[in-house]
This record gives sequence, C-alpha cells and structure tokens, in this order.
Amino acid sequence: MFKMKNLILVSLFLLVLTGISYADYRYYAWTYQFDTMIAGETEIEFYTTLKQSDRNDDTTAKWARQIEIETGLTDRWDISMYLADKYSEKNAKTKFSEVKFRTRYKLTSMKDMFFFDPLIYIEYRIQADRSYPDKWETKLVLAKDIDKLNIALNFIPEETYKEDSKEKKWKYEYAAGVSYAVVPRFRFGVESKGDLSNGKYMIGPAFSFANNSLWMSISPIYGVNRKSDDIRIQAIVGIAI
Repeated sequence: MFKMKNLILVSLFLLVLTGISYADYRYYAWTYQFDTMIAGETEIEFYTTLKQSDRNDDTTAKWARQIEIETGLTDRWDISMYLADKYSEKNAKTKFSEVKFRTRYKLTSMKDMFFFDPLIYIEYRIQADRSYPDKWETKLVLAKDIDKLNIALNFIPEETYKEDSKEKKWKYEYAAGVSYAVVPRFRFGVESKGDLSNGKYMIGPAFSFANNSLWMSISPIYGVNRKSDDIRIQAIVGIAI
C-alpha cells in the first residue's frame, strides 16, 4: 500500500525541482476554483485518497488512486481522462475501478463579471465492472478572488448506487474552501466537504504548494458527526508536460 506520508515526502522533494511553468494550480484538494487548463497546455495529475470510517480500526481504511491527463482546448474549456483504482485494507486487494472523462467550461470570459465567477464541471464514469451501470457527476463551481484570498463553493449532484444494489440514485454533495496566499507559491486555508442527502459533513485544513514545474495540494478533513467518516485525506500532484 502506498502510504500517504511517502506521497508527501516524494511530492516535497519534487517541489524543489525547476522546469516549465505550472498550468492548473489547484488551491484545494476537494474543491475546484474558477480555473481551467491553459489553452494548448497538457498536465498530468496524480491523486491519492484515504477514507477511514473509524480511525481506531485500520481495516476500515480504503484507498483510491487516480491518474488524470488534462488538456486545455480554449481559454475557457478543457477536457481530461482519468484512470482509477481502489485498495481496501479489509481484503488487502487492489482493483482497477473506472475510467472517467471530464470537461470544465467557464461560463464567463473573464473574472468579476458577476459577484461569483461560475464554472460548469461534467464527468462521465465508466465502471470497470461492466455489470454496474456508468454514472454521471456534475458540479456548479462558484468562486471569488479578493486580493490574496480565494473563496470557492461547489454544488455537486452525483449519481451513486443504492446500498447493496446496482440501481442508481442521485445524491447531492458540496465542497467549499477558503484559501490565502501566504507567499506567491504557498497557500493555506480551510476546506469542508459534505453529503447533503445523507447528513455527512467534514472539515479540515488545506495546503497547496507550487514551483516552476509542478504543484501539490493536500487536505485532511475530519467528520463532525457520527454519520461521517472519521478522516479523509486527499493529495494531488500536478506536473506540466
């Protein structure tokens, strides 16, 4: 199993390297801001996610990894493809889980045309187990930059499966963050993520770093009620190519 601490150490080592400019610097690990990939640029992003419902029981830990290839088509529109796998401590098995195709589109040509800058996110998820139907995920991203401060809100209607079933249903989630640029390439903030349909809510710190060739965002979030997982951690590393 790829431990989160190893990911952090490798990422921090890479951040001292130099190279071409980063393209899609994410301020948050769970929340999207009003950004798309630069037109004509391509980036590879590596995601590692831990979800643990009980911090005192290691067998409840579930890991997910994703590789994303992202390309900017215009100044307002990008597309990407993900390959994802999962690992469960309970059965100690890794399995390929899905292929995803995603697009983002800015609804305005420039920032500050409205109080919040709007962006639409649409994702189609093809299941590796073809006995399960494919799923959609959408996001309405609303964000605002105020000098060094960023505020971002994501409203997330998402298809999921009913418990112990292959039948689909819609659930409604959110992600939100506030981030401040302590220095130009280091940001600190707070993120919250929740499932409005099931009453699950989490909150925690958000960190992001960037150098000339890549960036990293990481956020550990913690459950605020008994319905929520005890802890989730997501780390993303983006490398311009």
